Amino acid sequence: MRARSFALTAVLLAAGTGCASTGPQHSGFIKDEPVMQEQKDADGTVSRYVSPALSTGAYKAVLVDPVQLYPAPQPSEKVDAATLKQIQGYMDQAWRRELGKRVELAKSPGPGVARVRTALTGVKAESADLAFYQYLPVALAATAAAEVAGLRSKDVRLFVEAEVTDSLSGERLAGAVREGTGEKIKGGSQDKVTLQTVKPLVDQLAASGATVLASSMQGR
Repeated sequence: MRARSFALTAVLLAAGTGCASTGPQHSGFIKDEPVMQEQKDADGTVSRYVSPALSTGAYKAVLVDPVQLYPAPQPSEKVDAATLKQIQGYMDQAWRRELGKRVELAKSPGPGVARVRTALTGVKAESADLAFYQYLPVALAATAAAEVAGLRSKDVRLFVEAEVTDSLSGERLAGAVREGTGEKIKGGSQDKVTLQTVKPLVDQLAASGATVLASSMQGR
């Protein structure tokens, strides 16, 4: 009877965990945030808003502000302050590189120039949600033991927010809050997030973001 009760509890926990997916984290970087539509794609989860004004074809170039860390960086056991700065710098390079492949990059505000502000709002290494089979009594006990011992692999997640405005008037043209999941790292204390860990994810997020922005500017 106890085994049946334990199994039922495990099933209920599985259902609860499946509903607890965090999704994009809204940090407050985008002030007076507009209503955004959340969706999943190949890169993770994104909440996005695009004004019809961006899709009129009136914007021909983009002024890119340096990528910020927002709010103030919070180093952790898995992600130290130096790594956060490295990721920030690489994200800035990747964003400019990918945008430059698709649209003209402006050096100053002007007519027909959109301005992009971007922030890295979080870097986390978290244990992934348990799969259903891991809630069976024996597997659950083994998983719990691995968690305590620090042996469970962890998903590396990046949280990014971006806002596009008219470079002269400041009118909001678009906004996005993005969560992306990259490579796994081992759970041991010696396994930390590094720039090399997240480079593929940063490249992927920069490319997809640049594609969406360029397509919107071209009315597609």
